[in-house]
Amino acid sequence: MGWTFTLGATKNDVVGELLDGSSTLDHELRGDVLWAVVEFDHQRVIACFLLQDNGDGWGYKDLDESMHPPHYDCPLRLLEIAPVACEKWRASVRTYHARKH
Repeated sequence: MGWTFTLGATKNDVVGELLDGSSTLDHELRGDVLWAVVEFDHQRVIACFLLQDNGDGWGYKDLDESMHPPHYDCPLRLLEIAPVACEKWRASVRTYHARKH
């Protein structure tokens, strides 16, 4: 999976496109990572959109929980509304939040 960039796009432009074009049930932007629970084909998944500026515009790389995203700051409330796709990743998310507090 590669990156998708849009010439001249701002970070807000990309976030808006990602949220407008999906059945997003909940989301949160944390720095350059957009977390979302999206529903398609009657299935809910936790999506992790890595955001980046390449100098010509912002873009994203999309991952989902089953891919064990390399970030663990996913809001805990999102874990409650999507079925488990990777228990190991969720354990890392819970550990991250426990250490943070």
